[in-house]
Amino acid sequence: MLASYYWQRCSFYNHYSRKLGIDIVEYIIQNFISPKLSHQKLESGDYKNLIDVFEDRMRNWFLMPAEHLIKIPHCQIAAVALLVSYFEGIAIYLLGKDSKNKSFEFFAIGFAKVFPIQHDDKKTPNPSLRKNTEK
Repeated sequence: MLASYYWQRCSFYNHYSRKLGIDIVEYIIQNFISPKLSHQKLESGDYKNLIDVFEDRMRNWFLMPAEHLIKIPHCQIAAVALLVSYFEGIAIYLLGKDSKNKSFEFFAIGFAKVFPIQHDDKKTPNPSLRKNTEK
């Protein structure tokens, strides 16, 4: 049953790709790296443009949909599930590393960075994220 679903989806994409003369998925990937920005935003190599792309992705693919979901009865859990990946993404960005097999640690780092603690918490996974309370 599942294989049939994927075959039908592929057939759909193949049909419209042939009809339009382009690979739809490839077109989307190459031209829209975020909801509002195209790949041209990255071509300059400017660090500020990378941040713009990251911000646009986070706002429009995670935060805005979660904001809409939270207002729909019985969709609050879906909103939380969507936002969990937001925190992991923040840690990936901050550390510049892949979170493969370290999702919990990256979630904790991202969460701690977004909601900083006001005391030295020994349970914070990354010591560099702990606030130094000594003066």
